[in-house]
Amino acid sequence: LLCRFDNIRRVKTRPTRAENKSFTIECKLPLCKMHFVHELAPQGNGATKVVNGLAFSGLLAPVFGRLIGKGIAKSMPSTLGGLKKYVEAKA
Repeated sequence: LLCRFDNIRRVKTRPTRAENKSFTIECKLPLCKMHFVHELAPQGNGATKVVNGLAFSGLLAPVFGRLIGKGIAKSMPSTLGGLKKYVEAKA
C-alpha cells in the first residue's frame, strides 16, 4: 500500500497485525516505524465503531513524533472520512 500524507512524500505501508477486531498498518521511516492501530467494535444494527491510534517506535520515534505526528493527527478525520465513504459504497 502507498499512503500520502499532507506535506509528506508517499511512503510504503504494510499490514503487520490483523485480528478479529483490530489491525495495524506499519510504515517504515529512517530508524523508526510508524504504527496505525485500528480497533473495531460492533455497535448494533450493522454499524461498527472504529477507533484509530498512531504510535512511533525505534531510535528516532521521539523526533518523528514531534515532526509529523501532529500533522498526521490533523489529517486523520478527512482520511478516515474518505475510507468510510469507500467502505460504505462497497457494502
